[in-house]
Amino acid sequence: AFVFNWNVVDKDFPFENNLPMLDPFEINTYGFDLAFLSQSDRDLQTAKKIKSKIDNSMYGGSFGSIYFDDVDNNLINEEVFKIFRDSFTLVSSEVLKDSKFVYGSYDNTDSIILLKPSNNTKSYFYVKEGSDYRMNISPYRVQDSKHKVYIDIDETGYRQVKEHYLDKRWSVSRIGLGDDIVVKGGDIVRDERKDYGFYYILDDYNTFKYLGKPQNRFGNDYKISLIYEAFVGKRTFDMVFNPNSDYNYDAIQDNYSSVVNQENEFIKDELEMIKAQEKDRKDKINLKKQKERQKRIAEQKSIDAAKRKEKELADAKRRAKELADAKRRAKELADTKKQQQLLAKKQSVKSYKIWFSSEKKSKVFLRQLKKTIKKIKKDYKIELDKIHILQPPGITNYEDAITAYFLQNINDLNKFKEIAKELNVAKLYVEDSSALILYYSGK
Repeated sequence: AFVFNWNVVDKDFPFENNLPMLDPFEINTYGFDLAFLSQSDRDLQTAKKIKSKIDNSMYGGSFGSIYFDDVDNNLINEEVFKIFRDSFTLVSSEVLKDSKFVYGSYDNTDSIILLKPSNNTKSYFYVKEGSDYRMNISPYRVQDSKHKVYIDIDETGYRQVKEHYLDKRWSVSRIGLGDDIVVKGGDIVRDERKDYGFYYILDDYNTFKYLGKPQNRFGNDYKISLIYEAFVGKRTFDMVFNPNSDYNYDAIQDNYSSVVNQENEFIKDELEMIKAQEKDRKDKINLKKQKERQKRIAEQKSIDAAKRKEKELADAKRRAKELADAKRRAKELADTKKQQQLLAKKQSVKSYKIWFSSEKKSKVFLRQLKKTIKKIKKDYKIELDKIHILQPPGITNYEDAITAYFLQNINDLNKFKEIAKELNVAKLYVEDSSALILYYSGK
């Protein structure tokens, strides 16, 4: 976690305690191909590599077949995650809350990252009204049912039912109560509703960094892809994948019956008009009525068409606004989360144990740190009060320690940050400007 990584040999410097040795290009950490790139280019290449593997792979379910064995753990950081997530659509969970959406093994995330449609669909099936069936609870037998009863079978089960004669009875699970009912195969029908599938991952860095990495479960190692498939209705599917679509699924669902009735009325009027033309061809009065009827039909068609178009346009604008609001809320949530994480870091770092110190009176005094203070003052004209190497909870390797630099004024603090950023040897862990302290961690 040293910002200034000079190769200084000192008999008092405890190399035997595994403090960092000089590797200025960090080839051991990043490999030869990436070690000579800047950090931003290295992050970009890593994010592109992960996205390419996802785009060109077949996957599905939590235990998919996509792995990242060739992506080293040291390359995965929050900047790589940010570049990766910017390549896909981010959707707030509020957009999908009414879509019976299931977050794989999780249900507490604020948003998800959409990968692509799975091209899979999910149908629904029910026992039609007027059917007879038996059940395991009172009244045990239902005759001439008054309502639809939705059942838990899939497409394969439905095909098996329809491959047998219609009077064959089947035991199926009822959705809701969960009990089994016995019903004739001929009374089982497919619902018009259908859900559409897509792949996604959670919008969470702590999840992303484990993509394809071995995880121990019940004493065995598994490679978890953490890529899930979910199903939503057509309207929600188009909202997140085709936000510019103006197809009005609500209007079709809500006005289907009225449209059918209107078309029947139009056909009836047109038949009457033809009969009148044939019968009263020479009758001017009847001909006038026929023309008025024809005009009335045309005007009604025009009015209905205009109303449908107006509703379709209004629905398209509403869906666009809902999507824009969802994206805005997702950004606000992300900014709030980032501020909370920064505050938590500031609070937690104060409780870390002092591993080594540049203060001579300290029981953990390290002369190398005192020399580092003098060299910084000489080379960069920056005044430092002291340097502490801090031990976070659970950390036993010095390479994972946090180094705290105590500055004397705000100008030196800002100058120190700029030089550290240019050298790009250590990563700024957290900044406490009010206390004039900069904390750095290993890259």
